[in-house]
Amino acid sequence: QDWRIASRAALGSTREMSKVVCRTVCGSIELNITLTPKFLAKPLKDALINPFLGAYNKKTPGEPLTADALSRVEIDGKVVSIDALTSELLTVEKPRVVLFAGGAAEPAPAAPPAAPAAEVAEPAAAAAAARGFEIDWQAEGNDGDPF
Repeated sequence: QDWRIASRAALGSTREMSKVVCRTVCGSIELNITLTPKFLAKPLKDALINPFLGAYNKKTPGEPLTADALSRVEIDGKVVSIDALTSELLTVEKPRVVLFAGGAAEPAPAAPPAAPAAEVAEPAAAAAAARGFEIDWQAEGNDGDPF
């Protein structure tokens, strides 16, 4: 009987979630994606990842990225399975979902303290800082050019 009570409680909390806005990131592409109860009842791969990758592939030249090519997916810093039910994974109001393409570099660690003025930053460091710029395409409402 205890599992029935737990199941009812889980169903009740899922029903109460009318929608979830996910901040979804892969590389330099970042989108807000709103998931309705219809999508919350699907696996994460079908509800969030495939729709995001459709937009990602339109904005990114080269070979299209697929869900199967992802090395991992994190929700608020925790690695998750893309086959798990979305409503069980997205339990907070505005989760941050990060997709890692196979072979993609790990996210950069926190920046070290500023170097003394006498030291000149290497061009590679400047390029890495530029890659960290994230765009909210949905909020920008433009053609994707941040400049």
